[in-house]
Amino acid sequence: MLRFLSGYEQAPLWPRATTRLLCSALSACSLAVVLSVSGCSEDSEPGIRDTDEPSKPAPSDDDDETTTAKPNPSIDGGGGGIKDAGRPPAKDAGAGDASARDSGVVVGLDAGKDAAVPPTGNDAATPAVDAATVADAAVVDAAVVLPTLGECVGGGREPCGTFVTRTGAKIPLGPYGAVMEPNVGKGFENPINSSDNELSCSLFASLFGQDRESTAELLDLKDLDLRLYTVYRPARWVEGETYPIVSWGNGTCAQPEGYSALLRYVASQGFVVVAANSRYVGSGEAQRRAIDFAVKANSDAASPYYGKLDVTKVAAMGHSQGGQGTVAAASDARIKSVILFNGGTTASKPFLGISGDRDIGSPTASTYATAVNRAPKAAFMFFHKIPGTGSSDGHLTLMTQPERVIDSTTQWLKLTLLDDAASKEWFVGASCKLCGNDADYEFGQKGL
Repeated sequence: MLRFLSGYEQAPLWPRATTRLLCSALSACSLAVVLSVSGCSEDSEPGIRDTDEPSKPAPSDDDDETTTAKPNPSIDGGGGGIKDAGRPPAKDAGAGDASARDSGVVVGLDAGKDAAVPPTGNDAATPAVDAATVADAAVVDAAVVLPTLGECVGGGREPCGTFVTRTGAKIPLGPYGAVMEPNVGKGFENPINSSDNELSCSLFASLFGQDRESTAELLDLKDLDLRLYTVYRPARWVEGETYPIVSWGNGTCAQPEGYSALLRYVASQGFVVVAANSRYVGSGEAQRRAIDFAVKANSDAASPYYGKLDVTKVAAMGHSQGGQGTVAAASDARIKSVILFNGGTTASKPFLGISGDRDIGSPTASTYATAVNRAPKAAFMFFHKIPGTGSSDGHLTLMTQPERVIDSTTQWLKLTLLDDAASKEWFVGASCKLCGNDADYEFGQKGL
């Protein structure tokens, strides 16, 4: 299925497209169908980037006590190294809570059954929602059972409670539901890289042998302004609540809707995701600028996001080149934690690293275990049972199988930004919910 190309900087690819098909063991550039991928830097000079050269984490008092990770590491609740747990996890889909954190306001039913949130003032079937209208939704009495939102697919701008993938799989969203708002953030524009254009990305995509329909869907920007941002937010605001900010970075030649299921799911759990539309974000500047926009919007009375965001609780995450950008952006003092999807194995802030078999550069679970053991606070997931036969299919799990990453992603954000006790149970303890599934993925943590 999928073949990969990796290691190119951002100069146009076609002069060397047929001569450099092997991936440097330290690079992270790729692209796939409905997906996106990548690992190119923001530099304009051609060449091969050492993408496994991560930002060094903050020094830890535990460094002298680092333990050697075992082949199938699980967890240790303290600050020591990764240890085998050997116990199966509690079975909990974690698809959504019945209430909005500690607000006392019922905002939905069990999202594993029917994600339920109130209507937004616009009919849920309409193709677009005015954020200002949604912001006026009234607080619902806790005794009221709220109606269920409908379904949506990639590219849909309607508020929804269930996301339907290209294969027809239905992913129930969290209690808030979600809505996507493209092309926001004027005044905080990002420059467009010279390779971030239709011809370059089309030639880049053609190297991977994906079906034409999927490739065309990925490359169709649908009037997306590459200088601006796409916001994924709860389908309704609950009066009195504010929502943490998550800055997102795309893979090379990818756009936010390449990650449509994941980003909507995160929003539906009570976060506001600000995703740069840019398809070249390796420097981290686009993710920092996304935070600048969110902070300004929260204080601007003319903004639909006015007073809705918690600017003291900020995280960053990204895929492949976007993961590299996340590592770079982590130096921003506003960012409290990060998630690295297939791009970087360590960061200067508490991090969750996610990869799997047949990823670009051939990382192993031991690679991640070692990085986690060297960090003050960190965790990793390394997936097995990767579908397809392509040599880099493991680079694409968050797009081909978003259901495998949505819970760990949101639980990490809740733990590190909200200090949520229930979320800690996913990561800590011999019977943690991510423990004991070594046939599907290996997991380890330190310091949580």
